[in-house]
Formats: sequence, structure tokens, C-alpha cells
Amino acid sequence: MKTASMRLADDLVAGLSAGGARSRKRSVAGSLVWLWLAAAGAASAQTTDAPAEPAAEERKAGLWVQPRISAGLTHTDNSLQASSRPESDNILEISPGVHAVFNTARVRGDFDYSLTAIHFGNNTQADSTQQSLDAYANVDLWGNRVFLDLAGVIDQQSISAFGTQSADTNRNGNLTQQTRFLVSPYYRGGLTKTTELEARYTHSTARSDADERSDYTQQGATVVLRNRRLQGQRLGWNIEAGVQKADYTLERETTARAVKAGLSYDITAYLTGTAFVGAERNDVLTTETESYSTWGVGMDWRPSDRSRVSADLEHHYYGNAHNLAVEHRTGRTLWRFSDWRNVVGSSLDEAVPLMSSNYDLLDSYYLGQESDPIRRAQLVEAELERLGFSNTEDLYRRFLTSSSRLDRNQQLAVLLNGLRSVYTIAIGQNRSQRLDSDSGPLGDDFDTNESITQRYWGLQYAHRLTPASSMTVALSGMKTEGVGSNLSESSKILQIGFATQLAPRTSGSVRLQRMAVSGTAAYRETSWRGVITHRF
Repeated sequence: MKTASMRLADDLVAGLSAGGARSRKRSVAGSLVWLWLAAAGAASAQTTDAPAEPAAEERKAGLWVQPRISAGLTHTDNSLQASSRPESDNILEISPGVHAVFNTARVRGDFDYSLTAIHFGNNTQADSTQQSLDAYANVDLWGNRVFLDLAGVIDQQSISAFGTQSADTNRNGNLTQQTRFLVSPYYRGGLTKTTELEARYTHSTARSDADERSDYTQQGATVVLRNRRLQGQRLGWNIEAGVQKADYTLERETTARAVKAGLSYDITAYLTGTAFVGAERNDVLTTETESYSTWGVGMDWRPSDRSRVSADLEHHYYGNAHNLAVEHRTGRTLWRFSDWRNVVGSSLDEAVPLMSSNYDLLDSYYLGQESDPIRRAQLVEAELERLGFSNTEDLYRRFLTSSSRLDRNQQLAVLLNGLRSVYTIAIGQNRSQRLDSDSGPLGDDFDTNESITQRYWGLQYAHRLTPASSMTVALSGMKTEGVGSNLSESSKILQIGFATQLAPRTSGSVRLQRMAVSGTAAYRETSWRGVITHRF
């Protein structure tokens, strides 16, 4: 499922990253993935799938594991997504996978992995395999004092923002597989009755199959001293110091150090204000190490369990950064808005994850009805299957860069849940620029573009025809523009689908898709796709 590891990684990685890893392109995905699968398989031998409507005492199960297998057949009139002389093909996909949710006393996390084998019947392209992983975990290693955070993502990323942006990953030559992992052990415990110490080490990597883009490695250590807030105490304080080294294979290594002191104050029972001042010293913007002052203010307002507003404004070495997030949930709706500006190093450390994926919207919507993460995961997967919605569909696809960049992202997402119909609406914009403008040509899109803006929108509608079947209509679009090169590309996609429950654990769906792309990679394509999924 999308964005889970990004939410965890946001808490783990500082926003000062720039640089990547000078090492050979070598994926560690294989061994780690199969280690995860072995653990999940061992657990499944002792754990049974929860029933559709479990009793209240069964909802607190510590582990839920659900293997699955899918078979899909796609017919397209333009397999190569070419502007002239299109070739048709029939594409067969077989995809085994497993989804596990951990909610034990020592381990909390989520793991979803699949391996897809792709066969082209008319040989318009070579057969291939693709991996998909979205996993995160928090492990209590010793006595609620020593912990380990883990996160991993394997997905398909766009090489260029101006290449083909089709979501059909089995045929898009502009996509490459990227593997990202994060490991972060830390200690958190009391020094005295009123103070607490946290010491953390973080190591993250990003590897892709695209030789023309950088790989990335980041290492960092952080020490935080804070007061323990007793009941009724409104004032909190913290002192934080950290160092971070980052390296891209096509860029130089950089080192960033920072120290800051902050205060937090509970203005009311629902409103908290924060402020900090500090200093930064790094060689990110220049080859020589420079010193900078930093400060920030923020607020967090939670008037109820259904509503939250948070806002932060900070000043750093690259200028001002901000983060505004608003969420409101009613009995039948979910509303989200975010606006942030921050440094992006690897795809695991974005300041705020994108919030438009169907899984993430439904997960937040059902949070008001089911707090247990295992039961909620079952509800979300059952609803996605019933509606025929894809749980991995994102309107905005990130593109690879060879150095750190500065992003400004704005997005609005809405979910409306009626008696027999569900609507999801999303609209957003992302503007990117290279952080170090003096780094010279690095082989990515910023060699010819001062900045790149991507605007995206989408509307999905699902209507329940019977208790076991639904029809779906989806319309989405995306436009990418570059400043400096005058490059521009836009795409529009119309999808009409039907989904039904074939058996208690087997579902099927059929989807008709029409896609029109204009710009540097212009083409037209009509395709239909049928999928059968069985969950064990």
C-alpha cells in the first residue's frame, strides 16, 4: 500500500539532505525481500485470516497475514505507446504477493510485497519481472528503551518528468525500478524524573536501474534532550544536535550539522504552539562549509478526533520552509489539504507524503470507525476490492534526479462515501528546482530546466450495483512544464470498469481505458484489462 513507509521515514530523516552514494549499482532488495517473506510465511503458519465480521475480542489479534495471487490479461492497440505505426499486443501478468500487518507488544508495522511476471504474446517487448514493496516497522528491542525503525519501498519511478507518464508500468520505457531502504536504531529513556534522552542513528539508501541517474546514501546521528511533561504541565522544552552525511553517485558528498533549542506550550487543551532557534553549518550550497542561523514557529490544533490543523514556518540555509496540513472527517466524508515547501533528498524523506492514493484515503476514513490497525487493513482491502479501485494508483508520479532538490507541493483530496456510491477527488501541483544551482550538468532534467512544474487532478466514481459487484468511472490528467527549456507534456486518461466477487475469496474486474498524451512523447492508446485475484 502506498505512503506507509513515507509516513514513517518523514519522522526519521532530517530535511537537510543533499548528495548521494558513490558506490556500485547493486540492489539489496532480493535478500531483504525474501527475508521479509520468510518471516511472514513463518507467522502465517501460526495465524489464521480473520473472519469478515470478527467478535470484539478477536479484533486485537497481534498479526494478520494474507497471501494472494492475481492473473491479468491486457489487450492494447499501441503496446509501444508510439506516435506512429502502433502495434497491438496481448500482455499476460501473473503476480503472487502477501500483505501482513503487525500489531504486537514488540512489533508494529505493515508489509506488502508482490512479484509480477510479464509476458508479451506478440513479442512487441521482452518479457520481464517487476517487484513491488511497501513496508515499515517499529521494533522494541529491549525494555521499551532500545528500538529499531525499518522502512522499505520498491516501485517504478519516472526517469524523466517529460517522458511517458503512463501508469502501465509493464510497457513504459520511461520507468525504472527503484529500491529504497531505511534502518534507524535508537535509544529513548529517562535521565532523571523530569528529563528524557533520545539518541538515534539513521542509514538510508536509494538505488535504481537507470545508469543516467544517481544512486543515493545518507547517514545521520541525532541526540535530543527533552523534559518529561507531567500531568497538567503546559510547558515543554528540547535541545537537539545532529550531523548528517549524504552522497549521490553523480554529485559530491556533503556534510550538514545543526543544533537547536525549542519550546512547546499547550495554549489550550486542543491547541499547542512551538518555537525554536538554532544554527546550521554545511557545504550543501557551496563547496566551502558555511554557517547559517535557523528558526521556526508552529502550531497544532486538534479540536476533536475528527479534525486537525497543523502549520509550521521555518527558516533554513536554503530559505524559508513551511508545512500546512488540514484534515476533517465526518460520518460520510474525508477532507484533506496540504501545502509544503522543503528539501527532498531521496524519495523516502519527503516532508509530507502525497495523500491522494485510494488506500490512504480509505485508511484515514475508517480510522474513525476502527482504531485497530489489523481490522482497519481488512476493511480497506475489502472496500477497494468491492469498488474495483486500485490501491496503488497515484495521480502524480515522481521523477528521478541526480541531486537534492527544493520542492513546493500543494494538494487537495476529498472522499465522499454515500449509501451505494463512493467519490474520490484529488487536485494538486508540485514545483521542483535543483537545490545546488552551481553543481553543473548531472544528466537529469535540471540540466536544461530551471524548475519543473507538475499539475495533476483526478475524479473517481464507484457505484454498487449489487452487494457483490460495482461499476467504476475514473478521469484523470497531468501536465508537466519546464522553465528554461519550454518543454511541456500533458496526458488525460478515461477508465470505465466493472468489479465483482466471484467467490468468497476470489474477485474479478474488467477495465476499458483510453489515454491521450500530447507533447514530447505524444501518442494515443485504447486498451482493456481483465484481472482475477484470489486471497488465501
